[in-house]
Amino acid sequence: MTRGRGGGFGRPGGFGGGLRPGQGATALAALLTLGSLVAVWSPSAAAWLLASGSTFAELRLTALLGNTVVAAPSSFFGFALFVGIGVLLFLDRVRTLWHTRRNALLGWSAGILGALYLIDQFVLRGLGWGWASGVLVLLWFGTAVERRWGPRRTLVFAFWIAVPTNAVVAALLTWAPWTVTALTNAARMAPTHGVFALTDALLAAWCLMHGSARLALLNIEARKLVWVLVALGVLDLLFTSRLVGTVRLLAIALTWLLLTGHYRPRVLLDHLRLWRIDRRLAKRRGRFEVIDGGRNLHRGEATT
Repeated sequence: MTRGRGGGFGRPGGFGGGLRPGQGATALAALLTLGSLVAVWSPSAAAWLLASGSTFAELRLTALLGNTVVAAPSSFFGFALFVGIGVLLFLDRVRTLWHTRRNALLGWSAGILGALYLIDQFVLRGLGWGWASGVLVLLWFGTAVERRWGPRRTLVFAFWIAVPTNAVVAALLTWAPWTVTALTNAARMAPTHGVFALTDALLAAWCLMHGSARLALLNIEARKLVWVLVALGVLDLLFTSRLVGTVRLLAIALTWLLLTGHYRPRVLLDHLRLWRIDRRLAKRRGRFEVIDGGRNLHRGEATT
């Protein structure tokens, strides 16, 4: 795969199609499933998966990856909201199924919801709905990103998002544990683990990949949706958790750096040089005196 514009991950355009999950996205979903099962059924192993104040002190560095692949507790309503967004995006297909195979659609929907309820109650013990939402996002947007990068580069991208964000989680829990609460509510404590940083990064990558292409449903440029993700991160700072909001914003910033190549010192130096050149040119332009009449003034003088 050749590199696109910007960084090592590139920013090729075009919308991908199809519903078949990619290999890299499937691998991420499988890791989320395995990590969640281990965290629930083996408390001793969970200490090596979840970032905490002892991650650096006791050198439990496996948490720098494991913290991402343990589902965060969630509710049915969060899962239903995400499914509703998916229905809107695939509204034509859902309408076709509703008119042609209504009983099958209702039966499968009820069966899947029932199975997820049992998983939440007896298998993942409170992590079921969060796991289901995470798997859907990974398979959906992970596959869309993978169609541009391939499975290997998608997994490398996930690694470079997971390790720094989980390192920040562990650092904040060690030296600033008060950040687990929100700016507006010091009593509420949100989960500090989960796939939220990686899913935000995949969403941001998807938006940046499609650039100025307009989304038919919203009639806005895809890249502008990144600001919606930023706004959600700020809302998390205010109402959910300063730690979670910081990590989500960091994931979006890392995605931008990786896709544009600004993480490279050479690129930053080039931008600095261009800025200095622009400043010099602006100063030189200021020395010229503007003459009323423009460049055709001499022609008017010749005819008089």
